[in-house]
Amino acid sequence: PATLLSNGENLSENLTNLPVGGYIFVDLSADGIVTLTLPTAADTYAGYEWNIGVSAQGGSGDMAIDGGASKISGNITAASNPQNFYQVSTLTIDSGNSRAGDTLSIRSMGSTGWLLTGTFRNGTTIT
Repeated sequence: PATLLSNGENLSENLTNLPVGGYIFVDLSADGIVTLTLPTAADTYAGYEWNIGVSAQGGSGDMAIDGGASKISGNITAASNPQNFYQVSTLTIDSGNSRAGDTLSIRSMGSTGWLLTGTFRNGTTIT
């Protein structure tokens, strides 16, 4: 299953309300902010995975992944500025610096936390 999230207005979603194992497209061509809140890291979610792709970019709003309680770790493969994250709570994706086709995968590692991997044109898109 696929879901499209637009940032025409500020949008806040709990990640568990979106299809696990599906694909989430995020339109970052407007001015609002898309916030995806992770649930508390717990063994209940072990193995759950969400795939997120930027379907449009260029607005002045951003996308935030929040609620990681210092348990988001992973890396971004990028043509320039690859990034590595270790035990962060929030990630922000800059809509002006991202490109259509940039992708993220967020996988639960149970109570250990969240594994984030992605492919971006420019790794500094994510802070």
